[in-house]
Amino acid sequence: MKNFLHLTLALLATTLVGCATIPPEVEGLHPVPEPQRTVTLPAPVTAKFIGVFNKEAEVGLLPGTFRLERENGLGQYFLGTAPAVWWKVKDEYVVARGGVWVPKAAGTSPRIWFYFQPQLRGKSLEEALAQSSPPAGDDTMAATAAVPPSATPMQAGLGTGIAFAIIAVADAEAAKNPTPQLYPVPLNPEFAPAVRSVFGTR
Repeated sequence: MKNFLHLTLALLATTLVGCATIPPEVEGLHPVPEPQRTVTLPAPVTAKFIGVFNKEAEVGLLPGTFRLERENGLGQYFLGTAPAVWWKVKDEYVVARGGVWVPKAAGTSPRIWFYFQPQLRGKSLEEALAQSSPPAGDDTMAATAAVPPSATPMQAGLGTGIAFAIIAVADAEAAKNPTPQLYPVPLNPEFAPAVRSVFGTR
């Protein structure tokens, strides 16, 4: 029954998102062998972009330790050792596992990314961070998935993040190799130098 539900949701997810191609930034990723490089971000960093309904939105990167998890020919994915990415949905804060993508090309801007895995929620950022995180890959997160501010109007119109929840359940079948979800290129010019000063270009 569970497999049938996953299959049904996966088919519905395909219908919702269409035949979208895999972004080159996440194509052909491979794990970085041990010892993995670690970096400490000393202060929070915020990225601003145009989100739903052409309104400016923001996503934040929390300070802490990040390790180089995966890479391909275009860039490197640094993952926070604790839930490190936050955004706001109406009057609620959402915190998720993720980090920063650092491109290997010097003229390309870094971008924040996150995993469709259990998310922490609260009326404030502090309250969200204080929550207990469900086990990684727990399908119950699908019932509480929040719509990121980069959601399309169609996805946001579903109100409770059902479209993202469906995609998350489908992605849970590959929980051992989850796909990073990249936010748009930041609009605020201070983001890129702030990130590169800590993470570098390689």
